[in-house]
Amino acid sequence: MLETAAGLARKTFLKQIRHLERQIKDMDRAIKQFLPLAEEFQKQIELAQSVPAVGLTTAATVLAELPPIKKLSQANKAVALFGLDTIQKTS
Repeated sequence: MLETAAGLARKTFLKQIRHLERQIKDMDRAIKQFLPLAEEFQKQIELAQSVPAVGLTTAATVLAELPPIKKLSQANKAVALFGLDTIQKTS
């Protein structure tokens, strides 16, 4: 949509994009300040970031929304909670 936008619409889209980019940087900074205070969470974040295309904000958000990792008996339960199971199931 940005490619075809002109005038005021394009200016508005670009302004929104810059605003969102600033918010992402602010969130990353806040997460980085928090991590030294929570060593176990930091280890989980680092593990989550080892997945291709998973960055700091995504890892922190997903882990913050999960129940405590130690309460999940299997990793696939965490995956299922977020509907991220990419295995195709057919009958």
